[in-house]
Amino acid sequence: MTSFIKETQSIKEAVSFINAIDVNKFSRLISRIIQKLHLKGERTFSEEEEEKLQAALSLDKQALHLVLETSAFILEQAVYHNVKPASLQQQLEAVHLNPDKAEAFSQTWAAAGPELVEKLKHSTFAPKKLEYVGWQLNLQMAQSSQARLKSPSAVLQLGLRNEESEVQEDVFVDFNHQELVDFYNKLEIVQGQLDSLT
Repeated sequence: MTSFIKETQSIKEAVSFINAIDVNKFSRLISRIIQKLHLKGERTFSEEEEEKLQAALSLDKQALHLVLETSAFILEQAVYHNVKPASLQQQLEAVHLNPDKAEAFSQTWAAAGPELVEKLKHSTFAPKKLEYVGWQLNLQMAQSSQARLKSPSAVLQLGLRNEESEVQEDVFVDFNHQELVDFYNKLEIVQGQLDSLT
């Protein structure tokens, strides 16, 4: 399996901070991250908790955010690639994470990963869901500067529902002929990709 964790400058910096953290504190930190990873738009730690973490982990605010974001990114990639715990540990050691920290990731992933994958299977990544599509065809026959004009346009009405609040909203999109053809072609590409996955 090819590595999904690339050793970018950001990863290198995060690894140096993570390697300096006590392994027991780090284990508790990533356990909390993995528990909250499926919640969209919700912070893992409150402002007050982050201030306490900065003191407990001897990190400034920017370094703490880098550690939190990188840890969440690694776990999200583990979900996406459905990686085995041993493979995750190897990949983390390959980007120079200390073996004890890589093992903490691996153990946390082994314990909470399957539950996280199940939770994410049943949630949508987009906050709004398409409920219905309506359409209307308009034909402009003239305007003040041109007596003879045929300008067809289509108006799509997209009914969207917010997953959390259940609020419905309508979005109207106006297309001329070429824009509608381009949109249709993009939908065909999306449909082809969806069909290839099933």
